[in-house]
Amino acid sequence: MNSRADFNRIQFWREGQVGVIALDNGRHNLIDQAMLEQISSALVVANGDDSVRVLAITGSGRSFFSAGVDWRSVGDPEDFIKTSRALVSLLMSVEKPTVTLLNSHAFGAGLELSLLTDLRFARTGALLAFPEGRAGLPTVFLGGYFLGRIAGQSLAKRVFYLGEGVTSDEALRLSLVDRVLPRANFFGDAQSALSGLPSSAAALSVIKRVFQDPMGIRFADEVEKKFVSEYLRRPSSEREESTSSVERMRAEIAGASEDGRCS
Repeated sequence: MNSRADFNRIQFWREGQVGVIALDNGRHNLIDQAMLEQISSALVVANGDDSVRVLAITGSGRSFFSAGVDWRSVGDPEDFIKTSRALVSLLMSVEKPTVTLLNSHAFGAGLELSLLTDLRFARTGALLAFPEGRAGLPTVFLGGYFLGRIAGQSLAKRVFYLGEGVTSDEALRLSLVDRVLPRANFFGDAQSALSGLPSSAAALSVIKRVFQDPMGIRFADEVEKKFVSEYLRRPSSEREESTSSVERMRAEIAGASEDGRCS
């Protein structure tokens, strides 16, 4: 199972029994519709491959796992919403264990994407944040709902409304991530941890069904779709202002982290 020629936003391969999907779209690994479609395609292939026991999503490069949505690339709102919803449904229903390997900072929809997997491993020094919250931009993967379920409503409000960043160590204390691994050998240590996961996907599937809240997910989905649609239909001047604001906040938060002020 190797990267296919039509994957130009991700890399896709098998490492032993781990199917790896690496976001690969420039320094910031910004998420656009093509990336969403390619992640979904890779998940379908990996889930149907009997030699794959675990599915891992990570990022290429050193700067960001993902800095969020490339809002300037979004064309038809309905197509974007449909594609994002397809990925959410797929990650919620895949039968094999899914893990996000946060090799660096996860902002915006990058943070949201990690919340859709069963487990999250972060490297030391990684920062998790949703700067879009302060600029009035919407979530796209039901981030507020899933963070509220994982770590509580208080943290969800801090992250998605106030735009506060959470360091990897704080995220571990709050159960937002499951393990923090050293930066120096992050992928090697992550692979060792993944190889020790239980082999029973059936047991995990039962746990997923027990803890899912279909009514809550349906309500969150309807609210978010309305928010995304309304935002994408705003005048381009308004969207440009909020997008530029988010880009400045991404740079500010990342710079603070690199200077040690957020670690």
